Amino acid sequence: MLYSLFILIVTVCPLLAMDSSILVFPKEIFEYIAQSYEAHHTRYSRNVTLEYLFPYTLSPAFVRYSDQYTPLDTDLTNPQEDSEVLPHVQYWHNEQRLSEDIRKTDDIYKRVTDDAQYRTLFFDGINTNNYAIYAVEFDDINKKTHHALYAMKQAKKFGDKRKRMRTHLPLRNGTAYGKVTSLMLENSRNRIMYSHHREDENHHTLHIKYIEKQQGLLGHTLIPIAERTSLLGFSKTINLGRDTYLGITQEGTLYCIWLDAKNSIHYAQQTFSDFPKKIKDIAVDMSVSTERGFYPKIALLTEMGEVFIVNLTEYKTPTLLPSRTLLDPDDIQHFYYRDGSLSVVYTTKNEIISWKDNFEFLYFRSLWNLINAS
Repeated sequence: MLYSLFILIVTVCPLLAMDSSILVFPKEIFEYIAQSYEAHHTRYSRNVTLEYLFPYTLSPAFVRYSDQYTPLDTDLTNPQEDSEVLPHVQYWHNEQRLSEDIRKTDDIYKRVTDDAQYRTLFFDGINTNNYAIYAVEFDDINKKTHHALYAMKQAKKFGDKRKRMRTHLPLRNGTAYGKVTSLMLENSRNRIMYSHHREDENHHTLHIKYIEKQQGLLGHTLIPIAERTSLLGFSKTINLGRDTYLGITQEGTLYCIWLDAKNSIHYAQQTFSDFPKKIKDIAVDMSVSTERGFYPKIALLTEMGEVFIVNLTEYKTPTLLPSRTLLDPDDIQHFYYRDGSLSVVYTTKNEIISWKDNFEFLYFRSLWNLINAS
């Protein structure tokens, strides 16, 4: 079954004309091919005792597990099925270390003296400008929760291991009263989007800020671009390119978010043509982009474990194509979309499941279903 998703501001191409020559396959052969596409996935294992954070929105590649004794010239890509893997980017919060296992870099930051009070919430990165960010929360003497945002920058050279001697300080304009509920770093710009909520208020504030490097030893500061306060509390946002975003609320509602020419933030709730679905997670494949700089391939994970993909450049109305239904959706911690592959990371089970999106086949099957239903 197909579901239409109404995205407000992304222009899509008309549905291609259907050629009767696509109906050359007997139905039995077509269904056999469909089953083989849907059944295949790759299962990896993860060490749940290791204390690192996965990127929150920038989808990582999964690479073979390595440690300090692994030779530097070891190729960690293309891990074998059932082998132990790591996301190629990790933030080891107990060591305050940013590790990247394709360029084999380690960036270690000097810890603050009273860092035991900090609780690390979110981490995202590394973007194309070699930046990563993370958010922590801490309580003041009155037990009021505050948050602080930090930026890190990856070493440029292959195999670099850098240990900074100065204490790692939060971003200027990045500390405030309240809890952070979502955090996103844009892939091609040093721009972040995050939502925060004050315990003594009902509303939430969505911020868009730019990370600016200061001269000398002044570090980095956050330059405000836009913010909007409303009753909507976002649990995750993703960038679709330029000033266009998708976000899901803590209640599982999907919204389109965009900036206008005056840097005002706008929201538009996204609806499904058949029946409402609560969205648990969203991801965008940044390996595919349009000439205008948008990322059209999006994946959605519902609270029931259903996975849908949509390409905004196909169909007159953006249409969700069902990929598969996953077991134990409540146990899924992360949901990723990278280079045409989808992945989920489970919280308590020591496993990661990855599979190809097979978008061309799903698109072909949707045309088949439309023809046979007519």
